[in-house]
Amino acid sequence: VVVVGGAVLDVISKPTTQFVRGTSNIGLTKQTWGGVGRNVAECLHRLDVPVLLVSNVGKDACGHGLLRQLDSLHMDPSGVISSSAHATATYCAVLNSSGDLDVAIADMAILHDLEWDDTAAAKMDTARVVVFDGNLSPAKMARVTRPPQPKSLNPRRLLWFEPTSVEKAVRVTAVLHRVHVVSPNVDELRAMCEALPEDTDRVDQGLVAAARLLPVDTGPQVIRDVATGPYYVKAASVASSMQHLFPSQVKATIHEHPNKESFVNWLNDSQTEFAHQFDNDARPLKHKSSPFCYLEQDDTPKFVGGCDDTLAFFRARTQSAPSAPASSASIHANDTSDADVKYDWDLVVIGGGSGGLACSKEASKLGQKVLVLDYVKPSPVGSTWGLGGTCVNVGCIPKKLMHQSSIIGEILHKDADQFGWSVSNATFDWSKLVSSVQDYIHGLNFKYRVDLRDKKVKYENMLGTFKDAHTLTLTNDAKKKGPTDVTFRRAVIAVGGRPKPLSCPGWEHALSSDDIFSKPDAPGKTLVVGASYVALECAGFLKGQGFDVTIMVRSILLRGFDQDIARRIGEYMESESGIAFIKESVPTSIVKLENGQFQVTHTTGQDVYDTVLNATGRSPDVQKLNLDAAGVALNP
Repeated sequence: VVVVGGAVLDVISKPTTQFVRGTSNIGLTKQTWGGVGRNVAECLHRLDVPVLLVSNVGKDACGHGLLRQLDSLHMDPSGVISSSAHATATYCAVLNSSGDLDVAIADMAILHDLEWDDTAAAKMDTARVVVFDGNLSPAKMARVTRPPQPKSLNPRRLLWFEPTSVEKAVRVTAVLHRVHVVSPNVDELRAMCEALPEDTDRVDQGLVAAARLLPVDTGPQVIRDVATGPYYVKAASVASSMQHLFPSQVKATIHEHPNKESFVNWLNDSQTEFAHQFDNDARPLKHKSSPFCYLEQDDTPKFVGGCDDTLAFFRARTQSAPSAPASSASIHANDTSDADVKYDWDLVVIGGGSGGLACSKEASKLGQKVLVLDYVKPSPVGSTWGLGGTCVNVGCIPKKLMHQSSIIGEILHKDADQFGWSVSNATFDWSKLVSSVQDYIHGLNFKYRVDLRDKKVKYENMLGTFKDAHTLTLTNDAKKKGPTDVTFRRAVIAVGGRPKPLSCPGWEHALSSDDIFSKPDAPGKTLVVGASYVALECAGFLKGQGFDVTIMVRSILLRGFDQDIARRIGEYMESESGIAFIKESVPTSIVKLENGQFQVTHTTGQDVYDTVLNATGRSPDVQKLNLDAAGVALNP
């Protein structure tokens, strides 16, 4: 994929006191890398899609910073040209103390005249997909979309246009007949269709048809101002999501006001209309905050309310909606119920974690002859464990025990004195804690083995590899057992996941959650790499036990979780717990020193640690299953 478009530095400033014009205001400023083209390219890169970003930056500090950021992500920077003709594109917004936009300045001149070299041009001609955004001038769009020469070079090339804004969306009109995919919002789509020439026969008729189907005054309506806090954002996001999930039932329209004053004026000017429109309903007349949401159904408007009311409205509708009829089960091509064909086992379950154990016991209860295979491949530093899976051995259970240890330590050092206890000489013994945790886990391992035996399920500490659709080869190199082949009628794959390794040189020196709970010696000064709940939980209990802890965060904390809560968690850990954070950085190398410590170099600096803990995600543990032999495909 080649992405042609903007690479922008976004600067957002907000005063911490009442905003005063004509003078300096004390406040906070946040800088982030943006630009539609750059954002698309980074997302594709993170999805492991080969991508080239074609853009221009100035020969200035911002431009150098962008190139360093691409390098830190291991993205190909060859398509980004440094130019002395213009400064790097910037968007600078100043908010007032209420969070409303007061003024913004966008310097995008460098993108209007965007240039690229012959190598980038050649890659555009041969790429499977070319994405370009609305920051380009019409002349540049014509260059991007012109057919490869000769045309037979890449006849299946797909051109994708991202409009960027209403104003910029219309720039594509002259070359729209060459574009295969357009991704506008409702307002951008309307603007594009209104700007089409009279001779629409040369334009993709699907675009015109889509515009004609746009909702005018139907469906849930969200009236909101532009920048008055998180509530309008949440309501609009929910309404848009519901439209995406239920396109035949929900059509959402979002009306924007340029500022809070405009929104308030609209409310005041509409009082008479509200009284007539929402007959016998006084709530819209009393509603004073953003958003203002209402429903038009059967030509009768119905006032919904604000953010919470909108969420409750959709929640009630989705919970009461009748369930769709269940489709018939999808039968795998290799499945068989032929009783005349004999196998060693009716069911083989690969994986002895929570899912695998529950499945195997239920199948045995129903009269099946069941074999459970559980084999733990050693971590890079050699850690292994027993039956029970991740949660029992290297997840929930040991983490909760370590967390309890941390809570006790904090009570002793922070609260005990106020409750009359004198514990000034209290000390912490990491080795004793690890021994106690492992003893508890070993007891659970034994309990699971006994439980399988009682449920008449056979357990083998062996690695299973598919030989064909109904045969597994069992091995255990550590115990010099196998190879042994067994046949089965059906198999369940419940192998779970393992931590993803870091991508920098020296990655093998980093521990993971597979290792920390059984680490024989105290971790000491620890760098935790990652921002998920695993990273934050481990950092939390290590800090509570008295260790010096730093968390390195690539972008945001707790991606996928409520970001207001995530922000508060980060602030608490930093201000209350005293955990240091290295933000917007990733390790670039880990070097083991002669004294046993580790020198970690990252995108913003360097330091030395006793332990490096990697918690950057997990991936399915399927590498040695030979799934192709069983006719099993993985999701891409």
